[in-house]
Amino acid sequence: MVPCYDGGRENYNDSEVRELRARCDLLARVACRALTELEQNDIADMLLLRDDETRDFWAKHKEFDAKRKAQAAEKRRRTRLKRAALSKLSPEEQEALGVVSQPSGDARGLKVQEMIKELKKSFDDQAKP
Repeated sequence: MVPCYDGGRENYNDSEVRELRARCDLLARVACRALTELEQNDIADMLLLRDDETRDFWAKHKEFDAKRKAQAAEKRRRTRLKRAALSKLSPEEQEALGVVSQPSGDARGLKVQEMIKELKKSFDDQAKP
């Protein structure tokens, strides 16, 4: 039996590499959904027992997915923990520690507050004789 492949060339430019990565990610998602469905319906063994390549891919992919999901869960846990700790501090205590809470959960809140501080400072500097 001839193995399947995408029929692509040997050499690719940067934009083609990005397209190939996107295609690989798509194919991995499709394979993951298909193999997950087969496992959930107790029919994956038929395919996995016969094909070393599929079995190896699936084992590595599930391990990768488990690590990725665990990392994301840990990141969410730490974010909740930080928010809970910051909520116990007054704005003055947060400022004393050099911590600025970010209401939207991203750097934009910090940048806006930094801009406000800079504007206040420039107005104060202009008001001085």
